Amino acid sequence: MKNYYLRKGRKLSPSNPSRLTPEPPLEKDEGISDEEDPAELRLLLELNEQEAAVLRRKVEELETENETKKKQIRDLHERMSLKTEEKSTLKSKLPTYISKTSSTVKDGINEKKIKILEEEMTDLRKKVIEKERAFERLRTDYNLIKGRPKSSLLKSK
Repeated sequence: MKNYYLRKGRKLSPSNPSRLTPEPPLEKDEGISDEEDPAELRLLLELNEQEAAVLRRKVEELETENETKKKQIRDLHERMSLKTEEKSTLKSKLPTYISKTSSTVKDGINEKKIKILEEEMTDLRKKVIEKERAFERLRTDYNLIKGRPKSSLLKSK
């Protein structure tokens, strides 16, 4: 009878009806039984400890990178504030400076300087925003890694 169904291209129904029942949900300690070899358990423990050490190292690297990014952001903020202060002083001095000098030649040069400074300020603002976003991403990654229980770290690999 099996040969007949095989020749016709039909598949046989499973002979074991237990195959059709869904498997029970996994338990937390599945895979570890009382009958397991102690050497194998030691090996698993060592592997888990090594994985935890690697993850700790990664967290430390992220923390140091986070600190460097914070310093870079502070530096960019300082540079940006200096540029804005320079720009405001330049604008306040510009009318008196223009009135004292020839207007046509000096106006063109001053306008170019102002445009360059405004472009630099805009670029610095964009960089600061990018750094802040990167910092926030790193912070959320760090919090996710830090917040995970140790058992979920082992399952992640």
